[in-house]
Amino acid sequence: MSEEQAVSEGVSILSGVSGAEGVADNPNPSTDTEGSWLEGCDEDTVGYFQNQKRFEGVADLAKSYRELEKFRGANESELIRKPKEGESWDDVYTALGRPESASEYVYQPPEGSEAVDVPDSLKEVLFKNGLSSSGYSETMGAYSEWVAGEVAEQANQDRLAEEAEISELKRELGGDLDIRVATADAAAVAMGFDQDAADSLRKSLGVRGMLDVMNKIHDAIGEDKVNNSNSKSAYGHTKEQLINEKNQLMDALKADPNRNKMFLSGGGEDYNRMKQLNESIHA
Repeated sequence: MSEEQAVSEGVSILSGVSGAEGVADNPNPSTDTEGSWLEGCDEDTVGYFQNQKRFEGVADLAKSYRELEKFRGANESELIRKPKEGESWDDVYTALGRPESASEYVYQPPEGSEAVDVPDSLKEVLFKNGLSSSGYSETMGAYSEWVAGEVAEQANQDRLAEEAEISELKRELGGDLDIRVATADAAAVAMGFDQDAADSLRKSLGVRGMLDVMNKIHDAIGEDKVNNSNSKSAYGHTKEQLINEKNQLMDALKADPNRNKMFLSGGGEDYNRMKQLNESIHA
């Protein structure tokens, strides 16, 4: 048999040898990618995918490519390009929702809430740093809640402080506290204070300070001009009787909000009577 015939008939020198099955089935030298999905790729490509370790086969590669196609298929006008060093960020901020100018920032507080006054200088800083209109509204909403909480807490602290002062004054003065309060109220009326003015002064001075100041004012107004307990007024009453009537009127006003409101407005029978009493007491 010729050599040519042996080759054409597929002669194997290990034919029939136990354990030699499959040997030399591939006459070419084996490689690292033989039989894998990377078979046939050049060395750089093989190294790239082996280092990535996130592609297990053609299916993973195809999925990645499809995602890339989706991105590349987006309208380029909708894509935001990061500015290079030294370039302006204005286009980026505008695309992300920043208004055209800081003056266009608007916050609409919830119904029943007061809007917080935001200085223009702060708006300019927010605008410079690219804050969007929606971001501004959210920021101001959170800030407004914080301010409201601080105001409520301060009001509560003021209330507790006044309650403590009243308790202390009751222990110190007993029944004299009623007289001092009535005297202070009379001085406030004589000075033309309305309730807002009286409240503001009390919050500034404190209850004790308010009483001290208003009683000094009362004494200064009435000094050397008031009736003593033995003298009669134009209405035939002593000073003590007039003060007692005035105190009763003050108590009645405190107990009736509507009546007190009319009194504080500077009109009505109570106001006229209080004026007469003050004139008589300080005559």
